[in-house]
Amino acid sequence: REEILEVKEDKFPPIVVVGNKAESGGERQVPAEDALSLVELDWNSRFVETSAKDNENVLEVFRELLQQANLPSRLSPALCKRRETLPTEQAPRPPMNKTNSCSVC
Repeated sequence: REEILEVKEDKFPPIVVVGNKAESGGERQVPAEDALSLVELDWNSRFVETSAKDNENVLEVFRELLQQANLPSRLSPALCKRRETLPTEQAPRPPMNKTNSCSVC
């Protein structure tokens, strides 16, 4: 956060702190209450818990960023028309297996 504020000339850049892997339950590095307190009370920003695996609150993160930046969160008419040409029914995607996708050296 300090680096962002240092680089940005704007004193209030849009910031959303994301706690990912909400589906993990109690396996936390930082308790959600501590993160919420620091981010929302001390920093006056927004904290959102997400689960990319379960697609939980992922769109909410982007909506919040757009709202903080005062940008429209609705699609332009051109994008709406483009979406109408997409297939409406999609087969459910299989769960992602990311056990070997990243490694720390």
